[in-house]
Amino acid sequence: MLPEALLKRLADGREHAQSALAATLGLSAGELAAQVDALEAAGLALNRGRTTLQLVTPIAWLDGDALVAGLTPGARARLGDVTIAFELASTNRWLLDSGPPPLGRMRLAIAEYQHGGRGRRGRHWAMPPGAGLALSADWCFEAMPAALSALSLAVGAAARRAIAAAAGVDAGLKWPNDLLVEGKKLGGILVELAERDGLHHVVAGIGINVSAAPDAAALSGPKAQGRWPQGAIDLTRAASGAVDRTVLATAIAESLTELFASYAVTGFDPYRNEWLAAHVLNGQRVELESAAGHDAGTVCGIGRDGSLVIEDAAGDRRHWLSGDVTVRPG
Repeated sequence: MLPEALLKRLADGREHAQSALAATLGLSAGELAAQVDALEAAGLALNRGRTTLQLVTPIAWLDGDALVAGLTPGARARLGDVTIAFELASTNRWLLDSGPPPLGRMRLAIAEYQHGGRGRRGRHWAMPPGAGLALSADWCFEAMPAALSALSLAVGAAARRAIAAAAGVDAGLKWPNDLLVEGKKLGGILVELAERDGLHHVVAGIGINVSAAPDAAALSGPKAQGRWPQGAIDLTRAASGAVDRTVLATAIAESLTELFASYAVTGFDPYRNEWLAAHVLNGQRVELESAAGHDAGTVCGIGRDGSLVIEDAAGDRRHWLSGDVTVRPG
């Protein structure tokens, strides 16, 4: 676990005397140094003077009361519990382990720091404490939505709308679950499903880099540099200015309550045109690898079920519901 008390004292970005910090927290000099090492290992940049400590980028903590107050009345009426934790292993896992929410209500779980965040196929997802948004929302469906396979894409479109509203940034979408800016990874989506007592419990996790340093921004695993030659980006750089994480979380909560409340009826249709317009792979020559096989060709759309449509040189089209996609050179 991260040293919460120390980080909360350093969060203002000012210089703090190490002796005063140690005395206040009841730590020896060695214990304080070990806690600082733990913060740096989590991706935080600190100025370690001979007698002082300073967090390079101050942290504005998430505000749950402001989040709820910023919602429209309709969204507020559909929102159940809001949990903002200093540290969780995974916001998705926390909601799944909590059991399904009441019908018609959406819960939120947000962590200032995730030490076990996950992307697709179990890939690791990490962001420095207070430097990103790790948010999960859940919902219960009485009957399985017909377009369940496209739900993660709809969540991506909802997140894209929230980013535009909160930060003025026009993010691209990469099938099936990535948010991009200028070809660089801004964030990702992970949707998970559990069935209990005849109900379908859906948890949608969204991770977004907000103010992470370029070398600390989330890249989703040991092969990330190969998958993302351009690296990652955060909203602060994309927006050319500071982005309030609470405002961003509010916009995402607003978008997701609307999505969940209507999805059983509308399915993916209200989001499909947006995907087609924002999809960075449209018209690109790609290769796809999945458990079901390999494919290569030109991306020519997204199906109503959320599938990626690939056309080969002979004009034959195939629909893929899962897989890893790589853009082919040339």
